Parts: sequence; structure tokens; C-alpha cells
Amino acid sequence: MLQKNYCMNILLENATSYTEKSKIQMLTEAEQAVVNDRMIGNLYQSALKKGNIDFDNIPFSKGDIQKVDGYENMLATLDVLKGLSKKFGIKIPEVEVVENAIVNLRTYRNIFEKGFGLNIEFLKMYYNTLVYACIESTSLILSSYVEFTRTVNNVEFQIKKGKGIYGNICIDNLRKFNESIKSGSFVKFANGLINKDTDNFLGSVAGAAKGVMALAAIGAVIVPVVRELIYYFYESRMMVSEYLQQQKEFIEMNKFRLEASSIEAQKRNSILNKQKSVIDKLEKLSDKIKVNQQLSNKNAENKLKQDNKNWNLSTVSGNDDGFMFI
Repeated sequence: MLQKNYCMNILLENATSYTEKSKIQMLTEAEQAVVNDRMIGNLYQSALKKGNIDFDNIPFSKGDIQKVDGYENMLATLDVLKGLSKKFGIKIPEVEVVENAIVNLRTYRNIFEKGFGLNIEFLKMYYNTLVYACIESTSLILSSYVEFTRTVNNVEFQIKKGKGIYGNICIDNLRKFNESIKSGSFVKFANGLINKDTDNFLGSVAGAAKGVMALAAIGAVIVPVVRELIYYFYESRMMVSEYLQQQKEFIEMNKFRLEASSIEAQKRNSILNKQKSVIDKLEKLSDKIKVNQQLSNKNAENKLKQDNKNWNLSTVSGNDDGFMFI
């Protein structure tokens, strides 16, 4: 029975005839494992060709998100947003998604640190993209909040306001990461890479050796997260430092707000003037982030769809496996 997943769905979408679709649907479990294995390896390698993604100082943290510059401000930003949402009765479920991802990155720090220590390319890239996604997602939520406060007649704050407009690849993939942690898929896949249960996994065919079928199936869930994030960041025109600066300005603005509410009127004006200057910077950065994410999202989705069209049963299966469909 065909186990539909990211890879198989791409093949089914690209099937140009009933015969080809039927061949895909009739794949045995072993054949599905080999096709999955080959395809996720190829998809990952094609994504790596995007290259030149500037992760700023993230790789220097070597698997420990707590060592990333701006980590404390990111947590503080999420905490303030959570407090404001509670105070004003605004629903921001995306905050919980990002917070859970950060907790999961901390909880499984040892796995990511092993990835860096053993120089396992996939685990290093997975970590870098996930941390980057946490930083950008925090900034996107903040940008949306800034926009919301300008139009207070909005009934409900929301990130998504229609398909293809505000839906964000970073937040969506952080949600998938959290799900893979909850299901245990991430740990199984990561341990498979660390313990070398497969040969040249994600680089070439691992065959149907012990453990490969399970890893191939899980990989078809894990690898797409990295792939989609790589495409997204490749299309982005912003730096990690700009997201961190926006979060810094927000924390600064909130600090001034708290100070102004607790001192005498004579000194309050000076603080309020400083706060206004920070707000101006915050709004400019937030506007830039919203425009960038919309463009990056659209371009990344288009490029992914275009790249997906390169994959069909014949390009993945090859002619040397002796499968019944060859």
C-alpha cells in the first residue's frame, strides 16, 4: 500500500498518465523506501545548491541556541507579546509555536551539538535553519503586532489574512518541527544519522539495508522542513542582524513605556521623546520585514513548485534496481 508523504505526493502530482500514477501507487514497501531515500537525498542536495545563506553568528553557537546573539531579546520579545495578548485579549497562537520550537531546540541541544562535533552536514543545516526561523518568526509576529496597533479597529490580531498573503513558511515549518519532536520522528532520524545506520544517507542511495526503510519514511517528513526554509532564506533580502535589531528596539520601547508610567510628569516628557524615536525605528524595520516576508514567501513557493516539476518516477528510480516497474 502506498504511504503518501512529501516525496510521493510530488511524484503523484507530476504523473502525466494513468499508467505512471498506477505504477507509483503499486510500489511495494521496499520500493517506496528506496524511492523515498533517493528523492529526499536529491531534494536536499538541490536545496544546498542555493548556498550562500548568511546565518550570521548562528553557526558559531554550535548547536546551543542559548549562545546565539540576541537570544535573550528574542525570549523577552515573545514574553512581552504574550503579556500584551493577555492584557488586551488578542489571540497570537504563533507565539506558542515559536516558544515551543525554542524549548525543543534547547531540550535536544545534545543532538545538535553532536551534529556539529561530528560534522554531520544535515544536522548542522537543520539547526541553523530552525534557529533562523525562530528569529524571523518572532520578528514577523512583532511586525504584525505593530501593524495591528496602527489599526485598532481590527477585530482580531492575526498573522494569516488570506492564502498566500501572510502565511509564513518559517512559522509553518516550526510547527512541523514541533510535531516531529512530539511524534519522536526527529530523535529517530537524528540518531540514525549519528549512529550511521545508513551509508551516505542524504547524499546517495542507501539501499534497503536494516533501518533504511524507517529512516527514509521519517526523512520524507524531516528533510522538507530544511528544504523549504533554505528556499525561503535564499529569497530573503534581509539579514539576521536586522531582525535582532527590531527585537532590540521593541524591548527598548517597552522599557521606556514602563519607566514613563512610573515617574513624575516633569521627567516623563524626556522619556516619551526617547520612546518616540525608538518607535519610529521599530516601525520602519517592521514595515520592511512585512514586505520582505510576503515577497520571500511568494518567491520561495514558486521556486519550490518549479523545482518539484523536475521529479518523476523515471528520474528518481533509475534503471538499475530491478524494480517491477522498470
